[in-house]
Amino acid sequence: MAVIEEDAVAASPAPLVGPPPAELPSGRGGHAACTAPLPADAREGEDVCCVVFGGANREPTVFDDVWRLVGNSSTGAFRWKRVVAPPLTNDDGVQHAPSARSGASASLVGKHVYVFGGQDPASGMVFNDVHALDTETGGWQRIEPASQSPPPMHSHACGVLRGRCLLVFGGASPNGVHADVYVFDTETRTWTNAKVSADDGVRVPAPREMHSGIMADDCTMVVYGGRGADGAVLDDAAVLDASDGAKFMWRRRRRTGHARCAHASAAAFGGSAALVHGGFTGSAVAANPELLDVASLSLRTAAPAHERADIPRFAHAAAAADLSSSSAVVLFGGVTPEEDLADVLLWTAS
Repeated sequence: MAVIEEDAVAASPAPLVGPPPAELPSGRGGHAACTAPLPADAREGEDVCCVVFGGANREPTVFDDVWRLVGNSSTGAFRWKRVVAPPLTNDDGVQHAPSARSGASASLVGKHVYVFGGQDPASGMVFNDVHALDTETGGWQRIEPASQSPPPMHSHACGVLRGRCLLVFGGASPNGVHADVYVFDTETRTWTNAKVSADDGVRVPAPREMHSGIMADDCTMVVYGGRGADGAVLDDAAVLDASDGAKFMWRRRRRTGHARCAHASAAAFGGSAALVHGGFTGSAVAANPELLDVASLSLRTAAPAHERADIPRFAHAAAAADLSSSSAVVLFGGVTPEEDLADVLLWTAS
């Protein structure tokens, strides 16, 4: 089993939780996060769990640490645990954990968190590797693909397609930003550069990085914002239908009037909306949550302001919580012009 180094509680009234103890995850941006199964030692009432990997601060110090955040959405009490890989058991004697990076994606398939891509901002190296974290043991495995991998990339959007595949859109590579769609099948370990078209009258989204892509259902990704090849911050939202494995389709696209990049986003209300928080508008760093309605592709204010949510931030991470009676999203960290944040926000709505 994984070695647990820290265990502490950060509590304040729901819906938003105050900053965790300073000795736990340090302030950072560009980290990856996703929902994870509740651990075996979950306490009574705990119903939210997510995993956070990597990121970097402004020095830049680049991180390769893994943290599990477990909490109670009703009380707003959360606790951090650092997950350390068990001793080496691989025949080759090599630890298969990913190197330190930011701008990677993290996606839960079964009991494994798949980490793809990212960059080391200190060295400039960009990655196209895939690693899987076993959420039960804390062990890592480097996945060797059975087909050609996409180019190295970071700041892309990634979701889970049909419960078994990674669906990747856009991102930045050493050759610039792109609008390609890639699919990685976790069972066959094969990559596919998907064929994508658009319905009549629908404009294919432009190449971009630092956008969001949430899954409205197991075959539909909703993309919002990002930064284009010319450096402009984008305001459009678009719906990618991946239900036909032979040919994906852009079904709808709409300009929202609210440009945003480097924001945090996660599915809400069963995928009928996406919570959007923070980010850079092109002229200022944003704060406060908004909801992107999947049906109309329009934005509206999500909830009253909270003292921590009022802090403008970008490059933070969000993970949806699967609750039976309400919708909840956990947000962690991010960057302001003055500091690297390490606080936890919980947004809930019934």
